[in-house]
Amino acid sequence: MAKISIYLETSVIGAYLDNEDPFRRDLTIRWWEHERPLYDAYISPLVVRELERMREPRRQAYLNLIRDIPQLEITEEVGILAEGYIARGIFQRK
Repeated sequence: MAKISIYLETSVIGAYLDNEDPFRRDLTIRWWEHERPLYDAYISPLVVRELERMREPRRQAYLNLIRDIPQLEITEEVGILAEGYIARGIFQRK
């Protein structure tokens, strides 16, 4: 049976090292170790760009965390979909 594909947005990755909310961090770490392997996880160049803007030492820790996660290409279709989400208030423009 094929795995379900999921997109890991920056906040999911950020939760992995969230020392301000230990419950959120621990839950994310457990998910990352036990559940994430059950899915085909993907990120985008936008996630990488956001993480590259972080300060050290977290910057390198985040980049190490996503090192082996495949990146989806940002296409015109993706841009149109994103604009639709923003227009409906599902996501906010950064």
